[in-house]
Amino acid sequence: MQTISGHQPAEFVKEQFRNVEGLYQFWVFKDTKPLPTYQFTLIAGQYCAIQFNGEPGDVPQTLYCRESLREHFLKMKDFVFEVTKKSMQFFEKFFGVKYQFNKYDSVFVPEFNQEGMKTPACTIMNDLYVFKEEKPATSYTQQALTVANQMAHHWLNDLVKVNWWNDLWLTESFADFISHYCLENIQIQSIKLSNIAVMFNQHKGQGYLEDQMITTHPMADEVINTDVAENIFDGITTSKGASTVKQLMCILGPQKFSEACRQYFQKLGGQKAVLQDLFNHLSSRFKNKNLNFQQWKQQWIEAAGMNEIEPEWNQANRDINSQLVIRQRAALPQLPTLRYHQIKVGFFKEDGGIDYQDVLVKAQEETVVTYDGSKGYKAVLLNYEDQSFVKVLLDQTSTLYFSQNLQSVKDLLTRTLIYRALFDSVRDGKICSEEYVDFLLNQLPNEESDEILILKMQLIQRLQQSNLLYYQIQIQEVFIQKSFCIHC
Repeated sequence: MQTISGHQPAEFVKEQFRNVEGLYQFWVFKDTKPLPTYQFTLIAGQYCAIQFNGEPGDVPQTLYCRESLREHFLKMKDFVFEVTKKSMQFFEKFFGVKYQFNKYDSVFVPEFNQEGMKTPACTIMNDLYVFKEEKPATSYTQQALTVANQMAHHWLNDLVKVNWWNDLWLTESFADFISHYCLENIQIQSIKLSNIAVMFNQHKGQGYLEDQMITTHPMADEVINTDVAENIFDGITTSKGASTVKQLMCILGPQKFSEACRQYFQKLGGQKAVLQDLFNHLSSRFKNKNLNFQQWKQQWIEAAGMNEIEPEWNQANRDINSQLVIRQRAALPQLPTLRYHQIKVGFFKEDGGIDYQDVLVKAQEETVVTYDGSKGYKAVLLNYEDQSFVKVLLDQTSTLYFSQNLQSVKDLLTRTLIYRALFDSVRDGKICSEEYVDFLLNQLPNEESDEILILKMQLIQRLQQSNLLYYQIQIQEVFIQKSFCIHC
């Protein structure tokens, strides 16, 4: 045994000794603040330790991995230390409460069955994250998200603990969203990360898929025992849950949302809480938005299913007070709940430039938006910047414009949203798969994003084999041109 990591620094070990035969080493730690028994962690093995040489006042950090991985670990230690430090600083500011422990260990262990697991002052991660060769930016970004996610749990699950499994979905969803939001707002210098907003949108995909099936369910449900708790996590409680937290922040605004979180943690730090405790701090801020929080909660938390929205407008109208109608309906007729959606409506100019308006889509079939038609907009995209969990459909005018001018749209997330809207139209039978593949093959040679290229090629492979064979040569040519390889 070379390394042992408890939840206290070495100087807080009360005593250590060997037994009479000298075969065993014993450590006795001093008392700590109360901790749940399930969160105590003892990690022992042939681990090497790498210390963080931070600035005065920084929380001491130590990285642990198997000795055999030291060579590879040293190449990426600066990256892990940087993400850990900056995400801790971000959450301290956003949640308004200092990190509550006096050290932070990151232990990379073999054959761990999860990406990461947080315990007090210690995060355990799969040592597959110790990369032995250069990886694409998405791999480093996923690791950074795991680090930030587990860091967030030191507030969401340690500082305030959930009273029962019913509310565990919220802490997981909250950590999922806030880790993405954290990485969007901190600057990582050691390694270039992927586009976080695009990765979050891709993460939402599983939620979109599952929430349109007849097996969908509300995010919040009764969990009567731990057997039920083992089965509560799926694309709805995680992907849709994280998107719902994001939508909540978009309604209130980041500052008001942060203020509510600060009051929640400052009041209930060190205690147990239930979902309603957090909602109590959020509901008062809804009044300033002329919204009924209980109604929003019923729509988003307690009702199953999702909505789809589609624009109806006349591109030829040049009136300064032109009107656009947002039509909302339920994705599944048997789940007819309509919801409030805080979104941005993107208006596209001929040169690819974009103007947008903030719009609160009402919980009804039609919401009317007034815009300046004199600017001669060529296309419209609902849910621009991806604020809500909602399926977006394109009108014919916008579809035609994007099919001819997508290369002029410079923002990666915006292109991703357009691709997704078109794919949803294929999925729903509104356009045929051949038309969609033709659109992709026209656009992908000009596409600069590796993430979009790989994802869209994966989507093409989901089409029926006969369709795929029809386009096989063209698909291969696109990938050869982009220096990729695909096996069709």
